[in-house]
Amino acid sequence: MEHRGPENRPASYVVSAVLDGAFTIIELLVCIGVVAILVAITLPYLASSRSRARETKCLSNLRGLGSAMELYTQRFNGKYPFAIGGQKLDLSPDHDETSVMQIASNFDVSLNWPGLMHEVAPWREWYSTWVCPGARRKSGEPWVSSPEDPLGPNGPSCFVSDTFLARPEAWSVGTAPSEQLVRAVSASDVLFPSAKVFMFDGERAHLAPNDDRDMFPVLFADAHAKIRRLSEASKPGVNVLTGSSVPLRDTLDGARGRDY
Repeated sequence: MEHRGPENRPASYVVSAVLDGAFTIIELLVCIGVVAILVAITLPYLASSRSRARETKCLSNLRGLGSAMELYTQRFNGKYPFAIGGQKLDLSPDHDETSVMQIASNFDVSLNWPGLMHEVAPWREWYSTWVCPGARRKSGEPWVSSPEDPLGPNGPSCFVSDTFLARPEAWSVGTAPSEQLVRAVSASDVLFPSAKVFMFDGERAHLAPNDDRDMFPVLFADAHAKIRRLSEASKPGVNVLTGSSVPLRDTLDGARGRDY
């Protein structure tokens, strides 16, 4: 009798062998269902991991900003970035005349402080530390918002501050509005550097849609950065120059106060 090896067996035999070891339709559907469940369970954790990675990067950027501000205060006799109404700020690393902005008041520096950093922190070397991951800025020119998200109320950076833009008395109880309050803040004015927020991420673009919106990346005056809950911040004072009273932006007693 002629012996047939596997290579000599008819196609019908091979098909039959494959079918004998194959999944049934029911088994296949069960496998698909199990995979779908595993994917549904895993996706939130993947999204959370991405958010945590972005959060870590944002904190790293804030620490970089803290280093830049230390350079600034060393360069300008202990003073923090400050400008008065009518002053022009250059909001481009290329010193293009079209990017010059004339601010209306000292508090406009809250969003546009990068315009004061050219001497101590050239934009092209430092700008990547002035925005958090996810912030919609134009590719290749991150100091410009993307077409889908024009600057509008936002500035060239994600990070904002108010209480370092006027004398601490501007947020003290019983103070009357005065032009004398529109003065630069010195490092010596800060009484609680580890508890006073210097800047915070106002956009929080690194968060996923389902993340806790109460969590803010903040930079303290002693240059350490941390994630803190806005709801746990100290009750704000009232800015006698603007009437504003917002946590972190209007700390009671300004730079002399404490936020946490």
